[in-house]
Amino acid sequence: ELWRFIPKRIMPSFEHLEVMKNIKNLNSLIDCGSNKGQFAILIYSLFKIKHYLSFDPIIYPNEVIKFLRYKKVCVNHENVALSSKVGESNFYITERQDSSSLKETIEDSKIYCPDVFHKETISVSVKTLDYFIDKINSLHSPIALKIDVQGSELELLLGSTKTLKKIDFLFIEISYESLYKNTYSNIEIFKLLSKQGFEVISCYNYLIRRGKILSKDYLFKRI
Repeated sequence: ELWRFIPKRIMPSFEHLEVMKNIKNLNSLIDCGSNKGQFAILIYSLFKIKHYLSFDPIIYPNEVIKFLRYKKVCVNHENVALSSKVGESNFYITERQDSSSLKETIEDSKIYCPDVFHKETISVSVKTLDYFIDKINSLHSPIALKIDVQGSELELLLGSTKTLKKIDFLFIEISYESLYKNTYSNIEIFKLLSKQGFEVISCYNYLIRRGKILSKDYLFKRI
């Protein structure tokens, strides 16, 4: 099932495969920054999840959604960006589309990633994750939350205090050398998640450019 999407230029998120050994079972996935649904393909292939709730302001993961619905997964997709507020906001499209963000790239972003630079600006709807708490309450446990939102991780978490109480496992990309303006220290993210009852069980998938660690992926588990 994983391989069927590659000819359609949808590469399953194999970089997360090894860390999945830390999880015995999942029934639901909340996918923040779903892009084409690459992470969802991997999660379904391993755990045969029954519920999939995805968020992306610019991409509708049509092929993956059709596949999951065919497999009788209950799917909901919301075409919104996620933050700590509700409203409208500029959204900055980059040359590499999956690096687009609510935040502008820094001037030197191309030095580290040649295809990560501002291309155009659009307006998108912005919601908090807690805005969708009724849908989240209907999901079956265990629930995994994946966050890949290019510099807006802390704002998303600040708008998710109710949701986080429902989460069993959290996958999140955390920056160490941000390519975006007005980002927060990664220490703030660790503090918030610790306060919410999560601990790190794995750190992996280091992104290194020009001798600097730009980001790492983390798997957190509710204590």
